[in-house]
Amino acid sequence: MDKLGGTIDGEVITALDAGYEEARRSWNADIDRRPAAVIRCATARDVVAAIPLDGAYSDVAEEATAFSGGRSPRSFVTLVAMTATSEQLPTERARVREMFDALEPHLLDDGTYVNVLPEMDEGHLSRSYGSKYPRLQEIKGRYDPDNVFHGNANIRPLITTL
Repeated sequence: MDKLGGTIDGEVITALDAGYEEARRSWNADIDRRPAAVIRCATARDVVAAIPLDGAYSDVAEEATAFSGGRSPRSFVTLVAMTATSEQLPTERARVREMFDALEPHLLDDGTYVNVLPEMDEGHLSRSYGSKYPRLQEIKGRYDPDNVFHGNANIRPLITTL
């Protein structure tokens, strides 16, 4: 945590800090997690420093995983607007969108980690998986033809007849 705290402009709040309980809570009360740290990002650079993807991530061949977007070292960016009250949400949402606008010119591709998105249409889902999407539909059609596992980012099964 000390190393992370030295690389960002924002605030790193750990369970040992006085403001941890307040910082970890979301206004909608549906989320009750105890992360190792809550990072209050102040700049786009803070977000990039927060979640680097390298090491084993880069060792896996691109075609060996459903995750699209290349396997070279990069940073995983998830922007979330969280506030203590619903009244603060419009301001925080605007700040997060401003941060995304600052990051967007630096994005490598359309790779998306679909499990962190609250909702997604099939077109966006297909673009996120890229050329892997048809293969994933075939696998889904083979092992889940009735689409029982349809939560999160649902890949519709491709049903083929013999």
